[in-house]
Amino acid sequence: MSILSRNVQHYVLVNLLEASSETQKIHAKIINKWTLYNFRAGNSIELVLVDASVTRFHTSIENELVQKHKHLLNEGQALSISAFSLKEYGGEFRTNSFPYKLAILKTARTKVLTYFPDDIPEKYFSFIGEVLDGKYEKMN
Repeated sequence: MSILSRNVQHYVLVNLLEASSETQKIHAKIINKWTLYNFRAGNSIELVLVDASVTRFHTSIENELVQKHKHLLNEGQALSISAFSLKEYGGEFRTNSFPYKLAILKTARTKVLTYFPDDIPEKYFSFIGEVLDGKYEKMN
């Protein structure tokens, strides 16, 4: 047995992520993508992802990191993502029940997945009725 052993990182379902850890890996599919301008941070790519447990969540990739991952950021693409942090979900309304937003770190590694469950929602915004019905809490 060698002195150094490789730490094999297994993926975690999004609803089981620990907010304090930056060493977790997820498998998810991009179901929506858009560009957002913030006067403090500049442009970012915003993604809505869904994992195998059908948990929908938002992810932000700052403009300086987009070039590194740009070829993978297409709607319908399934990815393996590591090295991210969880941030409190901002904004006036939360559009899903997951309380965090994933922020991709500079050390992030993304990889295309060739397999992913097919029984997930195709479009995030098909659930807008849930938001209008007040299913999700208003952020203060």
